[in-house]
Amino acid sequence: AIRLADSIIERAVADGYNGSSFGGGISVFAHSSVNLEGATIVRDCSAVSRGGHISAGGGIDAQGNAAVRIDDDASIANCSADYGGGVFSHSGVVFIQARARITGCGADFGGGLVAQWSTVYIRDTAMMDRCAASTNGGAIEVAFHSTLNVGGYALIRNCTAMYGGGVFARDAVVRFYEGTRIEACAAEEQGGAVLLYIGSTATIEGATYVADCFVSGIYGQGGAVSVNGANLTIRDHATITRSFSERGGAVAVLEYGNLVIEGAAVVSESSAAVDGGAIASIAEHATIKMRGEATIANSTSGRYGGCIYSNGPLEIRGKVTVAGCYAVETGGCAYVTSLGDTSVTVLVLDNATCQDSQANIGGGYSLNDVLATFDGMGVNIERCVATYGGGIRIARGSAPTAVRIVGGSTIRQNTATASGGGVSGFGHANISINGGFIVENYAALFGGGLDAFPGALVLLEDNHGDWTNFSRNIAGNGGGVSLRGA
Repeated sequence: AIRLADSIIERAVADGYNGSSFGGGISVFAHSSVNLEGATIVRDCSAVSRGGHISAGGGIDAQGNAAVRIDDDASIANCSADYGGGVFSHSGVVFIQARARITGCGADFGGGLVAQWSTVYIRDTAMMDRCAASTNGGAIEVAFHSTLNVGGYALIRNCTAMYGGGVFARDAVVRFYEGTRIEACAAEEQGGAVLLYIGSTATIEGATYVADCFVSGIYGQGGAVSVNGANLTIRDHATITRSFSERGGAVAVLEYGNLVIEGAAVVSESSAAVDGGAIASIAEHATIKMRGEATIANSTSGRYGGCIYSNGPLEIRGKVTVAGCYAVETGGCAYVTSLGDTSVTVLVLDNATCQDSQANIGGGYSLNDVLATFDGMGVNIERCVATYGGGIRIARGSAPTAVRIVGGSTIRQNTATASGGGVSGFGHANISINGGFIVENYAALFGGGLDAFPGALVLLEDNHGDWTNFSRNIAGNGGGVSLRGA
């Protein structure tokens, strides 16, 4: 065991000359341990690789069930290696805690830290700042059955990488909790703050705060978080805000990725240059589920889905609120469409609300090639604005499209500057309104409550005595309902 208190290790180099090198400042192996405490500093150290080999652990290298503890204001600064500019751990455990810091470190993978087959704890106001990786994990890369726990008001900030500006996880378990903050991190391609890659599972919870992160590339995905073949749950009072990307301003869900947002979690004030101002699901087999009292709000997109864009199944239930969203083209609250000839399933249930949103088409929801159900006495689409379909726009392209509005769902006080103040249907879409309320909507031209034109099929009926209610709608033609070739 090595214990360093109030010590300095600086400008040390591990150089394998014709091979690999490990541990620029300190190297520990085989059940050994190193403990830095009491303002100890390891700085300006490096591990150097030559002849196509690798280097690891610019500050500290720990392998073979070795333990690293960075404690009590100790720090690792300005160290570098190929893997783990600050720390590299293989089959071990790492504690970074009690105001400890890893700053200004750089690597190809894991600018501050790489953990493989290891367990990492970052907590008690520890900080990782200004670390960078040319490839994965500006602050941290965790891989190969590793576990990362970040909590206790720990801070990750100002870190950059190509993938995962703050954290890159592959086949790992990650948990952010108890007031963790990830701020001002950036990636070139995916995951400004966090990239969850194949086989990973992550939870963002307990008042964790992710803010001011972005992806800079022209095909960038997930300004704060990208979920690629992985699973992410955002819950409790966690917040993701003020993030930006080409697609998925805050969160992007890619092929076989799954996103759950629940509790009182908030995703807000984010923007996408193209699709999904807050959230984008951009693969057929990606799923989004929202429940509890989650809020998705005040986000914008340059094309589709002011708050939500989805190519896969979308489920919104409970007291979820989607509000204050804006899309330049279609789907103020949400735009859902199929990528092929198979319909996408959409469920909006219980007390879910979409409100105060705007787009050119579909101020609330824009639904193409979907099988959708709006069902619940508390389901509300209200005060949304569009040229066509103030509340909902429904259209069929290459896949069957059917939308059911049942169970007392309410579409009210929406506005269309052309047609379909409440609902607009087009192109062989089937629309069934069965015990819903379409009230107090306005269209300048056609269909204050509902406008359907060529090819749409509309069915209005009672739901076991619960009559569909069209009342107090206004339009230039067809105040309640306008059918034009439908």
